[in-house]
Amino acid sequence: MPVGTTNRRGVLRRMGAAGLILAGGALGGCGTVSAEGTTPTLGPPWSDYASLAVTNLQQDYDSSTGLWNNIGWWNCAEALNATIDYMRVTGDRSYLSDVATTFVQGQQKWVNFIDTYYDDTAWWGTTWIAAYDLTGLSVYLNMAKTIFAFEETGWGTTTCGGGMNWNLARNTPKGGIQDDLFLWLAANLHLRTPGDHGPDSYLDWAQREWEWMQGHGVINAQGLVDENPSRTTCVAPPTTPAHWTYEQGVVMGGLTALYQGTGDRAYLDQAKSIADASLGFFVTDGILSEPCGNACDSDQTQFKGIFIRNLHTLYQEAPLSRYRDFILNNAASIWANDRMGSALGVLWQGPFQSSNASTQSSALECIVAAAAVQNAKD
Repeated sequence: MPVGTTNRRGVLRRMGAAGLILAGGALGGCGTVSAEGTTPTLGPPWSDYASLAVTNLQQDYDSSTGLWNNIGWWNCAEALNATIDYMRVTGDRSYLSDVATTFVQGQQKWVNFIDTYYDDTAWWGTTWIAAYDLTGLSVYLNMAKTIFAFEETGWGTTTCGGGMNWNLARNTPKGGIQDDLFLWLAANLHLRTPGDHGPDSYLDWAQREWEWMQGHGVINAQGLVDENPSRTTCVAPPTTPAHWTYEQGVVMGGLTALYQGTGDRAYLDQAKSIADASLGFFVTDGILSEPCGNACDSDQTQFKGIFIRNLHTLYQEAPLSRYRDFILNNAASIWANDRMGSALGVLWQGPFQSSNASTQSSALECIVAAAAVQNAKD
């Protein structure tokens, strides 16, 4: 349903053997959100909450199209990615049919999941890598590689000496989310492609992209990822109207993958620097917040879950308590303050306003990450 309407599905559910009833208010036994930097007191495992949230998300899934109703094309990639992440972390394989169905039916809309925008298409590449990691089926990895071959056509040297165009019209500034995603895809495909070295390898493309980004002021004085260098000076302006969480998250994930592929700690240190800057800039009362607040559009409602997914990826290589606690505090706030039944909203600090498959899948990523780190130790 569109943002601005209220999703009241799943207002009352029972949690299996736990016998716990979840209704529209705060969850009994969940405890309260603790002070920033300390782990919240938790009730049942976060995997139980994730199960409720993914069940709610499933209600908007249309198996005839392989997509989720009332959200955009790229948002559907993210909804599937969140579902895959849920299965990977919890071990529940109830939604494997979604992966197979979307792989077939989704191509009725766009063959090979390639539309006219490089960023939209790249999101599907990230999702098929996740599907490959879950299932081990090479058909999904091969699709991600097909998508990356398309992405390579977006790299252009006519302006700015490189960088990714946003769409096939090739008439927009570079340095935006399309470059972040190109870095992420290349670095992660390198990790999954034995013998990948040399000119025009995935590793070469990832390092070339990162060098280009560094040379064009994409990391600003605050340590955040900027976007859209000028088409005349090809350098990002000193300030931009807004920054977004997903840009930070995607670059963090790409740099973490580069560290995993090369062993060069400079990549990991840069990812940590971006994460730490983000945890200062995008926080309201200790909870992750977008600059759009409660007026986020249908794209912006997706952003925070992408950040948290990549923060968890970074945490796996840099297991710092501040990252784990941030994930857990945000999950606790979602469940206590931004929920109606099992429907999850966009304002993670609350109050709950509305829910659709975009807000649901974004918040689900945080709940899933909480399940993954709940019992982690420093």
